[in-house]
Amino acid sequence: MRRLIVMVSGICLLLIACKHATVFKEVQSAKNLFTLQVPVCLSASNKVMPGTSEMEYSNDSLPMYVLVVDTSRNGLNEKTLLAYYDSSESHLTIDSAVLENPKFAMVDGDSAYVSKLRGNVAGDRVVYYIEAIATPQRFFLLVVWTKPENEKKLGEDIDKILNSFHDINHVKV
Repeated sequence: MRRLIVMVSGICLLLIACKHATVFKEVQSAKNLFTLQVPVCLSASNKVMPGTSEMEYSNDSLPMYVLVVDTSRNGLNEKTLLAYYDSSESHLTIDSAVLENPKFAMVDGDSAYVSKLRGNVAGDRVVYYIEAIATPQRFFLLVVWTKPENEKKLGEDIDKILNSFHDINHVKV
């Protein structure tokens, strides 16, 4: 009996120690502008910015949310990626906001600025990962957010989402 208890305890510890890889699915925007990889546990949504966002995915139980907004460059006052990023950041109204300086990155051959914002929304602490992307025809704003206590657990998944953006209409050389 003692041997069985030790063996079952060992198996339980092994299962707890093993990290299960998140399964992702590729999703395409409604206007066929881009694709993105999101965890299968997220569902399509339209509750954060209905009628404005090009794509929304969420899971309230994690919690994790993904939002993408697209903007045509035609007639836009912001002519550069940095100007677009700055303009997007200026519209955020979050209590006790702390915004990291943006870092330049390349995402699928397109220029991007990536930053992180921490603050309070409706009394809840939240951490936002923000990525502004410039493609030849459009600017995109990709935002992924969760609670700070989930940041470490979901960090790799968030990075994969941010790095998976692919502009369908931009042929990469």
